[in-house]
Amino acid sequence: MWSKFLSVFNTDDAFLEYKEHVKSHTVYIPWHKKLLGYCPCCGKYFKYGIRTVRRITSYAEESNNWLTSCKKCRMEDFEYFAELLNNFHSDI
Repeated sequence: MWSKFLSVFNTDDAFLEYKEHVKSHTVYIPWHKKLLGYCPCCGKYFKYGIRTVRRITSYAEESNNWLTSCKKCRMEDFEYFAELLNNFHSDI
């Protein structure tokens, strides 16, 4: 089943785009920045709304399946992977 999902990344461009997306969204956040509400995706500080949520992915490395960010960045991340999966399923 996962081989079908991963086959969407066989092209070099798609793989590089995916790699850059994951690289920009998986960042270690020090405890004091998490406490102050720092979003590593957009680089802003928020009083409320910074959460760690499970992505709609199932990568072998578990840390890639989680995202700590503000609501706006979480929605952008969700839309990115939802579009990626919709494109994959429409090609099947």
